[in-house]
Amino acid sequence: TCPTGRAVYDKYSDALIEILASGDTSTLDEIIEESAKLNKELKSQLEQGRDRLLEMHSNGGEKAQQIVEKIESTDGDTNLVTFALSLFDTIGLNQDDKGENALVVTPSEHMMVPSYPGLPYEGATITFDRDTALSREDMHFISWEHPMIQGGIDLLMSEGVGTSAVSLLKNKALPVGTILLELIYAVDAQAPKRSGITRFLPKTPIRLMMDSRG
Repeated sequence: TCPTGRAVYDKYSDALIEILASGDTSTLDEIIEESAKLNKELKSQLEQGRDRLLEMHSNGGEKAQQIVEKIESTDGDTNLVTFALSLFDTIGLNQDDKGENALVVTPSEHMMVPSYPGLPYEGATITFDRDTALSREDMHFISWEHPMIQGGIDLLMSEGVGTSAVSLLKNKALPVGTILLELIYAVDAQAPKRSGITRFLPKTPIRLMMDSRG
């Protein structure tokens, strides 16, 4: 197939048919020269368009760049590190600092569950540093989306551990003896993943605070 052939044919077909019908070939060389020139121009335009297309796909375009920037902005999130270590401690996992931004996490005899989501029986070496994970195939890169984090959150919510707490609030602006009740609900749509419902209704916390008067 010739990507430019149809365009060249459409422009010069009538003239060629007329030459064949009349037998007069005096203008044939001119048509050949012009059609060759047009073919070259069309190929050049196609190459330029292909180059632009390749350039767009090579970096994923503007939308992909925005995603990359968003991911990079979450790297080094200290909140994730603090949460993950507290989560592992609450569940009862052993944590051994291996150095080089690495941590060895293994099951223990004091775990609140028989097994931990995403954690092999023999344990795993994890890191919160993306560069370290890229240079070491034996390490698991931990992010908010990693099964060990998401599975741990689901585990806590289903087991009932840490879902209630009592604390003393010292605030002179409140009358003595004030009782406050804080409730946090999680809206979680129950539907198959293929439905894509989380795009429109992600897991959303709803916080309520009330006193003795409601």
